[in-house]
Parts: sequence; structure tokens; C-alpha cells
Amino acid sequence: MALIDAPIMSQVIQTLMHHFPGEVPPPERMKHIMAFLSSEHFHNTPYHDIQARMYATLKAMVKGGSYMNPEKSIARLSGFYYDVKHISIYAPYCDAFLMDNPMAEIVGRDTVALTERYGVQVFSRNNWGDFIAWLETLKSGMTNEYKEALRVAYPGISIPGDV
Repeated sequence: MALIDAPIMSQVIQTLMHHFPGEVPPPERMKHIMAFLSSEHFHNTPYHDIQARMYATLKAMVKGGSYMNPEKSIARLSGFYYDVKHISIYAPYCDAFLMDNPMAEIVGRDTVALTERYGVQVFSRNNWGDFIAWLETLKSGMTNEYKEALRVAYPGISIPGDV
């Protein structure tokens, strides 16, 4: 039962212990694992940083009085866990990210500040016009080289600006 009842962190450490060469003794493995998990590098990994900030921001919002109506809250946050995971995995590596209004509100708060920290533009229904303008800018800025690459990758595709 110790394995089943163990905290998730111990399961992560147990998994990491198996990624060392056999000749590295367990105490040395543990020393390296703890150094990594305590490092500034790990602390600033976008995936962990964004998730922690989003969960903490939602908690602060709830404590501050947001989401008082259970029915509306369930509807607004029904996919929260999956949205957090999706945003934290992909957003730091994108130029722009389209999400629903509740998530855009969370990532736009100072405690998450997705745009400021990672440079990704956040779009939702609240700024739909800005999203369309951003797409138009991309379309108008396509080089001939890019258009040719699209033709090669997707034969038969209609390329903006082609006659």
C-alpha cells in the first residue's frame, strides 16, 4: 500500500531514479534529482511556471469572490484542467493563441502575464477583431517563397494573392 498511498512527487522521483545508468548508486541518483528539481532551470520551465501561475490565479479569483454561482462556474470552467495543460504546453512556443474568454482573463492577469512573459499574443471572443486583423497581417506579409512552399506542401491549395 505504500506505493499506492505515496504522494505523486515520490512517484515522479521513483521514475527519475530509473533514468540513470546502472553503475550510479541510488544516493548519487537522488542527489542529482533533488538538485535538478531545486534548480532555477526547473523552476522556470514554461510548462510548470504557467500551470502553477494559472492554478494560483484561479484560486485567488475564487477567494476574491469570482465564480460564486456554481452553475455558471461549472459552465465557464468545465474544461479548465485541460485548458491549463494545453496552454502551458503550447503557448510559450506560439506567436498567438486563441482561447475562450475565461482562460484569456486568467492568462491576462498580472499573476500569469502570458503575453509579457512569453511574447504570445492572446486572442478570444473579447478581442476577435484584433485576431482577424492579426490574421490579415500574416496573410498580407506572406513572401513568394512562403507561398511556393505552401504550394509544394499542399498541392491544389488556394494561396491568398494568387490569381
